[in-house]
Amino acid sequence: MLRVGEYALRLVSDLSSALQISLAKLGRNRLLSLTFLACLPLAYQAWLTLHTPLPYPAIHDEYSMLLGADTLARGRLSNPPHPLHAHFESPQILVQPAYATKYPLAQPAFLAAGQLLVGHPFWGVVFSVCVAVAATAWASRAITGPGWAFVSGAAAAVVFGTLHYWVRSYWGGAVIFAGSMFSLGGTLRLVRHQDRRGAWALALGLALMFFSRPLEGGMLAAGLFVGLLWRFHTRADVSRFWRPICLPLALTAAAVALIQIPLNLAVTGNPWRMPYTEYVRQYQRISPVWILPPDPRPPVPIGGSLALHHHEWKGYAELRQAPLNAAFEKLVASFLVLEKNAVNPALLAVFLLVRGDPVALHLLVLSLFPLFGFALSVLPLDHYAAPLLAVLWLCQFRVMECMQKLRSKGFRIGSFASLVWLALLIAPHASKASLALLNGWTDANVFVRREVAHHFERLPGNHVVFVRRGAEFNLHREWVYNGAEPDSQKVVWLRDLGPLDNQKAFAYYQRQGRRFWRVEPEQNVGGGFPRIQPLNPADAASYSGGGTLSTPVPPIARAR
Repeated sequence: MLRVGEYALRLVSDLSSALQISLAKLGRNRLLSLTFLACLPLAYQAWLTLHTPLPYPAIHDEYSMLLGADTLARGRLSNPPHPLHAHFESPQILVQPAYATKYPLAQPAFLAAGQLLVGHPFWGVVFSVCVAVAATAWASRAITGPGWAFVSGAAAAVVFGTLHYWVRSYWGGAVIFAGSMFSLGGTLRLVRHQDRRGAWALALGLALMFFSRPLEGGMLAAGLFVGLLWRFHTRADVSRFWRPICLPLALTAAAVALIQIPLNLAVTGNPWRMPYTEYVRQYQRISPVWILPPDPRPPVPIGGSLALHHHEWKGYAELRQAPLNAAFEKLVASFLVLEKNAVNPALLAVFLLVRGDPVALHLLVLSLFPLFGFALSVLPLDHYAAPLLAVLWLCQFRVMECMQKLRSKGFRIGSFASLVWLALLIAPHASKASLALLNGWTDANVFVRREVAHHFERLPGNHVVFVRRGAEFNLHREWVYNGAEPDSQKVVWLRDLGPLDNQKAFAYYQRQGRRFWRVEPEQNVGGGFPRIQPLNPADAASYSGGGTLSTPVPPIARAR
């Protein structure tokens, strides 16, 4: 019996080694392997769309990103404020001094590319994930062999390119992840291989991080520059090393300034005030960075609809009252986010304690910088942790490769153990992705607004829909969303501000011959659908009656 077990163990270890040799041959052609890996998310999503509707935006951040994409697709950085701008107020969107998204340009730019080139912003999301997968494999080649770099990219394609919200929503995440990988890969090539071409990749990564998530990306950038200074400050030829690095960084900084300053002027009217900062100034008295004090200035007067937005930030004050508890909660949240995204920090820590690897240890120390940036934000979302995830992702695959050296009584147990580790990490994602191809997939963020929007799109003529929110509204299930040119839309969504303000909207849109409706999302009429009332502009000031949907609403599974 012992001989049978010994033979089985030897056979498994030999098969594991043979598989890794085959992967190394597959990844040896860099261009071919990177192209193949980049096409995996595209192929999967193309096949999935044959049986599954394209993702529909549900969270208010997605609507804001789509507004930015529609604006860029029309060749503008912002839109002029609408005459009825108070009715268009919506979380994460500025309506004054310009009508624009508050978010940086990177994610809207990818969405705009999808809208212009393929006809739908979703394919811009897919393209951003393709770039992230290729960047992951490319960065991994700086610290692993071609085989494990290929495995790293393939694992990223399975985890982030199938059913992850980075690819099945418009929220973003892949862009900052790709920027982190380019920055890490470029820096590792500078340090380990003295390849000065890595400076251009570092510059590209820094630009992507700035235009996606400046806070978390900035913390990773700070860690990278500290590492470079520590590595090269004692070199006699330090000036020869830094000179070729400075040129790409200087050119990138100039390009970023040439893009960001006009954007600031177009949106806020101030070359030094970013749209995100303007939004915080108008709508959030408490900063999303929970360690910062509240803004002592009085709020900017607004149309009255987004006082509702303030309640989202009540938890920030609670975090300040118990900073030690908040720090512990952030550590737990980061651990859970990493586990969910196929990175196991516990196994990493065990391996590095038992058998330390200098490169993996340096990456682990570097991860403290983006970990601090992630801990500054209140919400523990995956795309906030993307720079942290990128560092530990590379660290993990470096450790897997190092495990191949482990042997016991002639058996290559390390090869087998590393593949088991990999399988345990990606098996849940691979199984869900396979089942979705077989049975179809319904996105978790789908909610009833899609069905109501389809109802109005099918009705003849053009429409204006007033949205009246109830006391128990869900801020994250926003209904008021319009594109960059709302007056050209078949359906215009407006916030219900009461009879007096609504009369101005009636007068404005009656000239276009539109029909008027009121939707009350918190007032269900059965089946989870909101109450929908036709409005007559003639008696709208005292209107209180109305009907419900006169056309059957199709079930979610059939909506496309």
